[in-house]
Amino acid sequence: MAGRAAEEIFMGPDNITSGASSDFQSASSLAYAMITKWGMSEKVGFINSSQKQSDQVQSLVDNEVKKLLDDSYAQAKSIILKNRDKMENLVQELIKKETLTGDEILQILNVKGKTLPKMNKSLI
Repeated sequence: MAGRAAEEIFMGPDNITSGASSDFQSASSLAYAMITKWGMSEKVGFINSSQKQSDQVQSLVDNEVKKLLDDSYAQAKSIILKNRDKMENLVQELIKKETLTGDEILQILNVKGKTLPKMNKSLI
C-alpha cells in the first residue's frame, strides 16, 4: 500500500502508475485470508472460506476486506506524510551517490542507536 501512497504524495494524484498493481493483488489476498481464514474480523467472526457462503456473509466479508485495505492505505499515507522530509533527504542522497549503506540510510533517517549487521560478501 505504501508504494501507491508514495506515488500519490510525491508524484500527485494525476501521475499514478500501474506499478502497485501486484502489491494490491497481494494485499487483497492477504486481507481476504485474514478475514476468512484467520478470524481477524469481529463482524465476520470465525468462518471457513472453503464453504459456500450466503450472499449476505460474502458481502460482509467483502466490506471487511475493503475496510482493512482502506485503513492500511490511510496508515501508509500518514506514515509517509509524517516522514516526508526524511524521505526527501534520502532521495537527495541517492541522487548524489546512487547507492547507500544501511548505516548511511539510518543516519539520513536520523535513527539513533541502531546499526545494521555487516554483510559477509563471501556469502553473496
